Amino acid sequence: MAKYEISLIQRPQGWQPAGPDDVPAELGRPLAVLSQADSVFAAVRQAIEYNQAAEREKTQRWAVVVEPGTLGRYWRSARLCTPLAYKVAAIWWPGGWEPQSPIDVPNCVWRA
Repeated sequence: MAKYEISLIQRPQGWQPAGPDDVPAELGRPLAVLSQADSVFAAVRQAIEYNQAAEREKTQRWAVVVEPGTLGRYWRSARLCTPLAYKVAAIWWPGGWEPQSPIDVPNCVWRA
């Protein structure tokens, strides 16, 4: 069962996105569901690919990633997951703890 949907919205006239995963300030209503994905990163990748192709074709639709079935600020039936924003923070590495992957984080995170 897919957890994320790539929804198409009307691209506002004159709106210039800051990046291929950007979202306009005025969203309007979802027009259609482009596809679904189990991973947020796979969904964002699909939305970016659509938006990059749409930019070349100058279509009036824009793809955004939503998590359906969760309460959202813009839409009651789905939480908006794009744009993605990352912040890098240094953490204290607990003695004896070893990461399992490059994105692993210890259970108790302390300020650096």
